[in-house]
This record gives sequence, structure tokens and C-alpha cells, in this order.
Amino acid sequence: MNINLKCRLISDVGCVRANNEDMVLMNGELYRDQEAEQSYTLEGDARFTTLVADGMGGTNGGEFASELALQYFDQFLARVPEGLSDEDFHELIDRWAKQTHQGIVSRGIEQTEYSNMGTTLTGLFGYGGRIYLINIGDSRTYRFRGGVLKRLSRDHSMQEKYHDYSLPSNMIYNCLGGGAPVEEVFADLTDITDQVMSEDRFIICSDGLHDMIDDDTIERIVDESLNSEEVERQDTVKELVEAAKKAGGKDNVSVLLVHFVSVE
Repeated sequence: MNINLKCRLISDVGCVRANNEDMVLMNGELYRDQEAEQSYTLEGDARFTTLVADGMGGTNGGEFASELALQYFDQFLARVPEGLSDEDFHELIDRWAKQTHQGIVSRGIEQTEYSNMGTTLTGLFGYGGRIYLINIGDSRTYRFRGGVLKRLSRDHSMQEKYHDYSLPSNMIYNCLGGGAPVEEVFADLTDITDQVMSEDRFIICSDGLHDMIDDDTIERIVDESLNSEEVERQDTVKELVEAAKKAGGKDNVSVLLVHFVSVE
């Protein structure tokens, strides 16, 4: 499989929080409080990472947890041997999630200022010529195609689990760290290779976006920015971040747009 990718990200502290606990991993580089772009071509079994982590827990704990999770994943993916069966690979991802959870919990015990820190994690990565969606927690991955936005990830929130929207949207039952029993930690992993088409765009974001603006608004902003009649198209990622901030910006907001320019 040969893929041409264009990626654009913004990680912003928002309007209320004093520090940014989000972090973005894009093709081996970590970003926080930054804007960045990358374009690259993937050939054959080349690997890639486009992930967003949203940390929680104390003044610095969330920052540390999201950074650890993305560092651990990047190192893990680089070491995975080629040729694993689908079943073995899924088992390896599950083991990675539990080990990362334990690692983050242990760091919080060792350094009490980070006690009970945790993080979500979602996004896309490539392994063995396949494209995978991974999700832990309530950050989200969407696909935009033909003017239609579709949420691909499932929120691991109490609100969504019980379909009770009177519950706080940030009450989650699955994350890395955060003090939950290790046996309850899991990663949703989906092979989406056969669902990806040229010109697909994936929006990977922390809940600082989707808690501030609904999916219909996200869809409208993406559609309008891509179909702008201006000489240059508008900056879709910037438009999304600014919309979240105009709606209150109560949380950090990180948005990573992954454009599959061509898939062959």
C-alpha cells in the first residue's frame, strides 16, 4: 500500500485552564501548545502515528500522563516485529495498554505530585501495511468524506455507556492511569484499511473540541473550510479550534487533521 498524507495540528490551552494537558503525536514528534504540519509518503509496510492524548490529574499530572502514553506508544510500535497475525497483534496492543496503565500508575505512586494522573488516547497508526484506529477514553476520531462527518471512535464515558446525558460528559470508565484496576483497562482497536479512501480526512481531537461544539457544527466547519471560494482554502484546524474557544474554551483543545491525499 502506498499512501500520501498531509497532516495539520493545533494544540491550544483554551480559554480557562492555566496549563495544557493535551499532547499530540504525529509521525514520531510530540506537540503541545503548538501548531505544526507534515506531508509524507508511506510505501509498503511503513509505519506512522497520528494520535491525540488528553491528560488528567493535578496541575502537572495530566501533562505528564499524556506525554508518557504517547512516548510509550511510539517506542512500542517501533519495536513490534513484522508479520504478526491479526489475533497476535490485537493481544499485543491489549498488553501494551495494560502495561502502560501500570507504568503511569507506578509513576504516580513514586512521585506523589502526579498521584492518580491518567490520560485518554485516540487516533490512527499504520502497521504491516494496514491502518488501525485505536481508542481509550473519550477523545474522538472522526472521518469526513463527501460532506459527511462520521464518528469512528466510541466514547468510554458513563454518559454513553448508560445513555444517560444527565451524567457529566467527562466521567469516563476507561483510561491509561487514573487509578482504575488494570484488568478493566482496554483498547478499542479496529482495522480500517479497507474503509479508507483517497481524499478522506480524519479529525482526531480531545474533548475540548466536541464538548464545546456538537458534531453538526464540526461537520459544517470542515465542509465550509474545504469548499471555500477564497483563493486559498481556509485553515480547517484553526477554524475548529477557534469555534471551540468562542463557545467557551473551557478545556484544552487539540485537533489533528489527517488528510489521505491518495491511497493506492
